[in-house]
Amino acid sequence: MWAGDTLATLNVPGGYKEHIDYYGEGVIIDLVYPDSSRIFLHFGGLMKLPFCKEPENIVLESKELSDRLYRSGRIKDKDFF
Repeated sequence: MWAGDTLATLNVPGGYKEHIDYYGEGVIIDLVYPDSSRIFLHFGGLMKLPFCKEPENIVLESKELSDRLYRSGRIKDKDFF
C-alpha cells in the first residue's frame, strides 16, 4: 500500500530530522526540528488519538474537520523563541 503511493504533498521548512514508524495499520512520520518543535503526520488506524495529550503538551489551537484534526501548541517549560 505504501511503496510508491503519494497520499499527500506537504511543504514544510527544512532542517528537520525525519522519523518514520510503520505499524500494522498505518504509518507515523515525525519531523523534529533542532528547537524541539515537531510535525506529526499520521495515516492509518489503531492509534491513541489525538496525539500530544500528555501533561507536558499544551494545546493552544485545535480545529476538527470531518476527516482530519489540526492542533498546535507548545511543550510545558520550553522556550523556543
